[in-house]
Amino acid sequence: LYRTPPTLAGRKVGLLLGPGFDSKLVKSLTAAIKKEGAKVAIIAPKVGGVADGAGILQPADMALNTSPSIMFDAVAVLAGNEGDSKLSQNPDAVGFLMDACRHSKVIGCAGIPQLMAKAGIKDQPGIVTLKNAAEFLNLARKGRVWERESDHAF
Repeated sequence: LYRTPPTLAGRKVGLLLGPGFDSKLVKSLTAAIKKEGAKVAIIAPKVGGVADGAGILQPADMALNTSPSIMFDAVAVLAGNEGDSKLSQNPDAVGFLMDACRHSKVIGCAGIPQLMAKAGIKDQPGIVTLKNAAEFLNLARKGRVWERESDHAF
């Protein structure tokens, strides 16, 4: 059968931002996702937005407590040191990451070692460090990371 190449077109990627995130990385990631034909949703702990590494308040599309990871085809979580600490103490953030992993979604991470530890996320297929958008996008185009499914089977 004929198969079309993997694509992000028509999909939705959720970017959860914690205080102190790298705004340049978010801008480049957002632009790359949109160039692929996908939509981006910026998620913050509060609907009013979140301050980046320079202390500038960045608006959010959605609040974390009403935006579970199930709503997205792939997710990324970015924060600075303070943001990592705050997100790791936020049950909604821990649940967001745990559910994304359990649902075999591609997960991009930047600056969140405490949150990853709290959510029990370890080095496994489909979880990438966001040094640039390329690796995250390559995996996200393919959809779910089925290699991880056996880790959460009954």
